[in-house]
Amino acid sequence: MKYLIISILAIFTLSACNSTEKPNQDAPPTANPEPIPPIIGFSIVKTHPKDSTYFTEGLEFHDGKLLESSGGNNEESPYPSAFGFVNFKTGKNDTKIVLDKSQYFGEGITVFNNTIYQLTWKGKKGFIYDYPSFKKKGEFIIPSPEGWGLTHDTSNLIMSDGSNSIYFLNPSTLQVTNIIGILDNSGPVGNINELEYVDGFLYANRWLTPYILKLT
Repeated sequence: MKYLIISILAIFTLSACNSTEKPNQDAPPTANPEPIPPIIGFSIVKTHPKDSTYFTEGLEFHDGKLLESSGGNNEESPYPSAFGFVNFKTGKNDTKIVLDKSQYFGEGITVFNNTIYQLTWKGKKGFIYDYPSFKKKGEFIIPSPEGWGLTHDTSNLIMSDGSNSIYFLNPSTLQVTNIIGILDNSGPVGNINELEYVDGFLYANRWLTPYILKLT
């Protein structure tokens, strides 16, 4: 299946406004609708084997290695809720952390300031580990009904929850510092899943579609 990259507009979510001013009834209607996001080309530079025993939920390159997380539960899936480093030659995952999948469906991961952060799907709980020892350091409450994708920029953790919302979290307190909504010319863009932050741009896989979105 081909993957296309689409540029999408990310608009900051506004807090409630207490202004009592009435709208200008004489203001003309908006003349210029939002443009259709362009299709961005790409090329495949290399392929590697994939471990079929992992249901991929998160991917991150760190220290020249690829960290992959998997999600699963006892009722629906034979896959583990786990993560570890991928062997590029075999595709197999050298698993470092395994969650109790009767309680937690593993989701996105990211490494920031020698710390690994891991989301769970509907468990409302995230886990924190030291890197590179993988020793557990703590837990945190996910600020949304579901945890999906996770990445970071230079100062924030960045999380998706399957809606069109993107959450920015303080990595020290795990409190939300900002929320943005993802829109295109047709309105809100939901099912935002795995995230990556590269060269100042946020990229998102859109669940159940062949698209990777470039958020601007």
